Formats: sequence, C-alpha cells, structure tokens
Amino acid sequence: MSTKFKLGFLTLAIIIFAVSAVDAYTVDVSYNEEIGDYLVNDTGFTLYHYDEDEAKTSNLPVSSNWEPFYAGEISVPPKLDELDFDTITRYNDKQQTTYNYWPLYTYTGDEKKGDVNGNCLHVAEGWMYAISPNIEYPP
Repeated sequence: MSTKFKLGFLTLAIIIFAVSAVDAYTVDVSYNEEIGDYLVNDTGFTLYHYDEDEAKTSNLPVSSNWEPFYAGEISVPPKLDELDFDTITRYNDKQQTTYNYWPLYTYTGDEKKGDVNGNCLHVAEGWMYAISPNIEYPP
C-alpha cells in the first residue's frame, strides 16, 4: 500500500469516528406512529416512567422487568435540555436518572431499539409509559 493511500484511509477513518461521536447522545428523541415522540437511551431503547412515582422518588417495586436507567453524564441533542435531567439515589443506594422529575426506566421486554412494548403496561398499583419529551411533572 502506498503512503498516500494509508494517509487517505486514516483521514477517512478519523472523519467517520468524529461524525459518529458527535451524534452519540446518552438520551435522544425517537418517534413512533402510535405514541409520537419519546425518549430513548444511547442504544435506542425506550425510556419509561411510572405514573405512581413522586418527584425524584421511585415508587416502582423491585422488578426484573424494569431496570432503573442511569447515565452518569448526560448528553442530549439540541431539542432537549440537559438541565431537565438529574440523578437521584434510590432506596437501595443505586443511582437513577430523572427527566422533569420523573425517574426513568428501561423494559426488558423491549428486544430491539424502537420497541415500545412496555408502553401502557399495568405494573403494581400504576402504569408504565414511554416518556414524552414534553412531559411535565404534575403540580
């Protein structure tokens, strides 16, 4: 291989890596025809909220189906605001990310990115919903 070819290939690899790194968000917005816009994690899996949670407090009973979502550092696209995210410490001393005061979860029943199988599921005393980027915490 010639030196020019190697340098060209290396330059192309660096550009591709830089472009993909720019689009790497810990939370992003996705769209589904049935439910509209909703939040997803860095791998494209749906983020949910539990309607029985309180402001920055998880009330969801321990479940192998619902994993608390935690992102140590938040990076979001321009259509979201990093200031709307926070971290809480759960009753078991594990950390969990919140959005507009709602604790966030992933659902093990979602097998691939874009799945919303946990939306409108009855769990314990409440319901799980894919979280909308427009959600506000009730007064």
